[in-house]
Amino acid sequence: MPNAKENLVAAAEEREAMEHVRAVSREKAKTKEAQLLLKASEQRVEELEDAVAAYESLRSADTKPIVIKKKSRSSSKKPNHTFLALASDWHCAETVESSETGGRNEHNIEIGEERAHNYFRSLAKLVKEQQGRFQIDDLVLWLGGDFMVGELHGVESARSCPLPPLEEVRHVKKILTSGIEFLLKELDVKKIRIPCNPGNHGRTTDRTRYRMGSAYSYEAYLYRDLASSYSGNSRLEWDVSDEHYKVSDIAGFKVLFHHGDNIRYASGVAGLVMPFRRKSLQLASTYDHDLFCIGHFHQYGAYSGTGMTNGSLVGWGSYAAGTGLPFEAPAQITALIDHERRALGRVMPIWV
Repeated sequence: MPNAKENLVAAAEEREAMEHVRAVSREKAKTKEAQLLLKASEQRVEELEDAVAAYESLRSADTKPIVIKKKSRSSSKKPNHTFLALASDWHCAETVESSETGGRNEHNIEIGEERAHNYFRSLAKLVKEQQGRFQIDDLVLWLGGDFMVGELHGVESARSCPLPPLEEVRHVKKILTSGIEFLLKELDVKKIRIPCNPGNHGRTTDRTRYRMGSAYSYEAYLYRDLASSYSGNSRLEWDVSDEHYKVSDIAGFKVLFHHGDNIRYASGVAGLVMPFRRKSLQLASTYDHDLFCIGHFHQYGAYSGTGMTNGSLVGWGSYAAGTGLPFEAPAQITALIDHERRALGRVMPIWV
């Protein structure tokens, strides 16, 4: 039996042997790690050398920019376009007090008349500007309704307009006649096409009448009166038919018009966008159209693949202020229709 001394010596020898083994193992590990680091460094140096070589080749190469040559047209003929202008929701004689809108907007008969005149001036200017680039032989001027306040909302309507309905109709007729005369004089176009939709403010009934609706509309009467007055003018083409939805064919591009008062969205999260598109899709099975145009909501907007919604000339009023609707400056929307592409082109606002 080994004694305690022998056991101690054996343990010391074993410990010394293990220390040697551990030291050798550490040295091998260091050597392996160094080899891995050396290999990675060599690989990185090769990558950097390749990058430097590529940079040097780029620097020595001919890096002059390619000259883009101006492409001349095969002929001097300008592309054919039609100018589309929406006119709706003017509320020409409505009173909007500055105190009720926090100074953001004010409107009365005089201001309304001046804004209408500004609209026609700006429209003529825009058409002439675009004729510098495009061949524009016709203007589509949509009269989309709510040029008057009427008595739709009873006492509230009466208090917001100093004119009774028939005098208001006469006032609107004077404004529209002045504008049409101005366009005929100022514009070098062969045809001004005028599709007409009455609005909800011009009706004489509390609810919308789908049967014989135009027979109970001041604005429908006004449109017919205007068309009759200009019956001898070959440059004007009126659509005062009773149909609720009007389609204008512009070189194969079909525009569908409606005042917009049959669209309901109940203050949805997406606002007017989704109900507007849904209505356009719903109508597509009956009215083949490429563009849907409405007014009524006093919201200026163009929606790709759907259409355009018109602003207003009366602007942000007491109703909008009281219900917390976003402020929107008085504006109307216009656009170009490209004949070759059969597509909606440039969209332009008219600020008044």
